Amino acid sequence: MNRPNNAKRFSLPKQGGFTLIEVLVSIVVMAIGLLGLAFLQAQGMAFNTTSYTRTQATFAAYDLMDRMRANPVAALTGAYNANAAPTTFTDCDVVGAGCDTAQLAAFDLARWFAQLQTDLGPSATADIVFTGPNLYSITLTWTDKLGQGQAPGTGWSQLWEIQL
Repeated sequence: MNRPNNAKRFSLPKQGGFTLIEVLVSIVVMAIGLLGLAFLQAQGMAFNTTSYTRTQATFAAYDLMDRMRANPVAALTGAYNANAAPTTFTDCDVVGAGCDTAQLAAFDLARWFAQLQTDLGPSATADIVFTGPNLYSITLTWTDKLGQGQAPGTGWSQLWEIQL
């Protein structure tokens, strides 16, 4: 079948590329994805900081437990019972200081509370209670460096118990 020469041919125009709207939509989708990644990175860093301070609290509690185990005579008499650093103590690091067990306990507590403020910040508090014949409980409360705690206006709190 022959077509007449004067018959018009219809053809669809060829696609020339992306439209401006497609480019803008892809930029918006990419921006939302990048913002999501930035948020996840920030949350990861916050959780990392909180984990670090909880680890420092655990190290501090175990440090005090080791000090008690090294001085059992004073520990078993309740000499490590405290909720603040002692205001007066003998520096037992000085050669020839001749500290007895009670003075060593006061010195240990003074150094430990000072280190606690360094490791967990100035808001850190401790409550060391001699609860039984051979048992101490150590409760540390602090606000981490990001100002986060268990509830608004409170800090993290953790309890350890040591049996001598």
